[in-house]
Amino acid sequence: MSNLRQTDPTAELAELKRRIEEARNRRAGVEGELKSLERRLKDEFGCATVEAARIKLEKLQRESARLKTELEKGVAELREMLEA
Repeated sequence: MSNLRQTDPTAELAELKRRIEEARNRRAGVEGELKSLERRLKDEFGCATVEAARIKLEKLQRESARLKTELEKGVAELREMLEA
């Protein structure tokens, strides 16, 4: 007696169809979420692409660092004035 399991071609085809349908549904969900995130990116940040958002983020990070340095310098100057 053979230990090899023979599969029913009809059942195998039905399983493949089910898996394909699940993959299509997941894909549709992911595509919908992507569209939603792209729309939000444009509405909230004025960026049409992820690359544009990355560039804007880098610019904002540089500006934030510059302002932080400027603030720290101003605080140090005020401390010096108060100590004098």
